[in-house]
Amino acid sequence: MSALARVLAVRRSVREGDRSDLVFVVAFAVGVVAGVAHWSGLLAGGVLVGLVSASVRRAMLHGLYLGAVVVVLFAASLFLTGALSAYLSMGVVLAASVGLGVGLPTLAAGAARGLT
Repeated sequence: MSALARVLAVRRSVREGDRSDLVFVVAFAVGVVAGVAHWSGLLAGGVLVGLVSASVRRAMLHGLYLGAVVVVLFAASLFLTGALSAYLSMGVVLAASVGLGVGLPTLAAGAARGLT
């Protein structure tokens, strides 16, 4: 068996095998932690979730979920520090951060799954 055939077999088992749900949960958790830590973690998390998704449609949906969870956690951290009301009144900053927070992992997941 060639190296390429082994890689394709591993990729297929990760996406459709018995432990594909566990692999997805781990990739999602790593993506959430990375996304909360830094904005580039949203891209990395989206790529991780996209690589383990079974289809492009599911990858984009999982990326959307990842972004939504990160945005909610960010809002919760602002609420705990007492800065949520100031953040909600910022208008363009609010729209950009929510849009990018949800859009980056969605597009990254779709691109990662679409290219592999």
